Amino acid sequence: MNILSIDTSCSILSFAVKAGSSIISKEYAILDKLSVNLLSFYDEFMAENSIDLDRDIDLILLGTGPGSFTSLRVGFIFAKMLSYVCEKPIYCIKSMFGLTYNALRNNPDFCGRNLITALDAGRNELFYCITRFESVSEFIEPADLIILKDVCLISRVKFKELDFLHDDIILTDTPAMGEILKNRGLTAIEAKSGGRAESMIHLYKTARKSENILLLEPDYIRKSDAEANLERRGLSL
Repeated sequence: MNILSIDTSCSILSFAVKAGSSIISKEYAILDKLSVNLLSFYDEFMAENSIDLDRDIDLILLGTGPGSFTSLRVGFIFAKMLSYVCEKPIYCIKSMFGLTYNALRNNPDFCGRNLITALDAGRNELFYCITRFESVSEFIEPADLIILKDVCLISRVKFKELDFLHDDIILTDTPAMGEILKNRGLTAIEAKSGGRAESMIHLYKTARKSENILLLEPDYIRKSDAEANLERRGLSL
C-alpha cells in the first residue's frame, strides 16, 4: 500500500510518502502563506522524490485537525482536488494522534501508559485528548490505539484542575502549562509540532475512509467566529 500523507493543521506543512517499505517526508514552515505556496511545495516534494500521484500512490491520508481554520480548509480543498483528479481515495485521521505517536516513537517506554496531549487553541483554551498505545510496532493496528478521550476543547483553568495519575504522560506545546504540571510532580514533555504527516503513516491502519469527499470536513472542534456570531443572533449557517 503506497500512501501520500498530508497535514496542514499547524504552522508546519508536512508531506510524507510510504512507497513499499520506505517512508520519505518533508516539512515546510508555512506561517500565513499556505494558500499561495501549497501547490508549489507539493510539486517540489513529489519531483524531488520522483513520485507520480497517478502511477505511484494508492491513497491519500489526510490530517483532519484540529488546528487553524484557514490552513485546514486550504489543505482539505487541495486533497479533495488531488483525489478527484487522480481518482484516489482519501483516508482521514486526527492530526493530534500523529503528534502523540511522535512522542511514543521517541519514547517506547510510554507504551501502555495514558498519553494526554494538550495543544494551545488560543482564547485561553486547549485542544486535548487522551490515548494509550498498546504497541510500538511500525504500523499501529486499530486494536492497539485506545482512544480514552477523543479530541475536545477545554479551558486552561479546567485542564489544570483535572486529576491526572502520576503514571500519565502529558504532552503540551505550552511551556507555562508544562511547568505547572511538573510542579505537581507530573511528567510533562514538549509536544513537537512537526512530523505529523510521517507519523500519520504509521497510524494509517486506524484511519477512516471518506465515502464521499464532497461531504468531507475538517475536525475544527471549535466553532468559527462567524458561526458563533450567528448562534448568538439565533441563526445558523
